[in-house]
Amino acid sequence: MTWDKYYKKDKLNVKPQALDIALFYHRTWNPWENIIIGCIRRVSDGLFNHAGIFVADGSLMEANPGGIEKTDFKKKYVNNDEGVLILRFLNLTDVQRAIGLAFLDGAEGGDYSYGDIWNFIFHTGGDSKHRFCSELAAETYDNMKIKISHKPLVDTAPHDIFDYQYTTPEGVYGSAPLWQIVGTQNLNMDAILDFQKKKWSK
Repeated sequence: MTWDKYYKKDKLNVKPQALDIALFYHRTWNPWENIIIGCIRRVSDGLFNHAGIFVADGSLMEANPGGIEKTDFKKKYVNNDEGVLILRFLNLTDVQRAIGLAFLDGAEGGDYSYGDIWNFIFHTGGDSKHRFCSELAAETYDNMKIKISHKPLVDTAPHDIFDYQYTTPEGVYGSAPLWQIVGTQNLNMDAILDFQKKKWSK
């Protein structure tokens, strides 16, 4: 599997905070899951294929096909083969934090948006009532009046959130200075940054 070069065995070295964003680089030997993961990466021209956002109790809020729900992040993702990158916005005000957490509280239990996945691939208009994973994170920050992606909400893929760190064709890292990578798990960041630079040079 060519994407193994982006994998490097190590442990998460940070405790996530509320409203941190988790981007996932899934690894699996399940052929059907690999087809889905491969399609997401191809359509989005990126490596990260899933996103979640942390809430106040340390849980991760995720939009999965079963719906929008809190997940025990440590139990599900830490110290296993999942590649995880934690992004943090460094300048949240108390008001913004309250708005973001209130939005996520209201979003919990909502349905997954198959319509927006269809729109994401074919640009057909989407589904305004439901959300997919990276759309949930993007809409949370949109409610806080914070930009998270160069693309509209219903077109924001997981890797687009990472792309926002790179705002020049030269692939300059950190050109969105209020966002910071605060922790990683099982990721070869040298290879990921090389992918990013090549992507911007196209």
